[in-house]
Amino acid sequence: FAAVRHDIHSKGLLTAGLRYNSASLRAQFLPDANYDLPFETIESRKGAWTGGLATQWQASKAWRFNTSLSSGFRHPNIDDVGKVREKGGYVIVPNDSLRPEYLYSAEQGVTWNLGGRGLMEVDATGFVTLWKDAIVPVNASLAGDTMMWIDGDSARVQTHMNASTALLRGARLSMRAQLFPKIS
Repeated sequence: FAAVRHDIHSKGLLTAGLRYNSASLRAQFLPDANYDLPFETIESRKGAWTGGLATQWQASKAWRFNTSLSSGFRHPNIDDVGKVREKGGYVIVPNDSLRPEYLYSAEQGVTWNLGGRGLMEVDATGFVTLWKDAIVPVNASLAGDTMMWIDGDSARVQTHMNASTALLRGARLSMRAQLFPKIS
């Protein structure tokens, strides 16, 4: 992990970070009387560079702008790929072809400080995130069956799969006001 922070004159700040993530997983499945998996082992080893870049610019006493770009990586863990568990009428079964997820985000924010004195501050932020290969549960079958008996009850078979992409968007608006000397 490496990070740098740089003041831009007296009005701005630039921060950046870079990280290499590496993960590996190896799971071996023992025979089970309740189900038969079409594979005996799962192996996965992936790595990715992730990072972030952010700026903060104090345009005046009343206005501040924030911008950030970042990326993320999550390797499937043992719960994602190898655990058989029942919850809410669904049973999740292992998937030997699950891949890591990647995130790419951008955020823009603006803060307005009434008169530059901190009596009232309004902050508005918008963001967008592209989620690639998102790990999501989907209906599946095991040995041709879509239902499975587990713990004395039937449950719908699901597995974790990679969705192609998902786009998340959002905004946040907050306000802080100084009502009395010690109450805001």
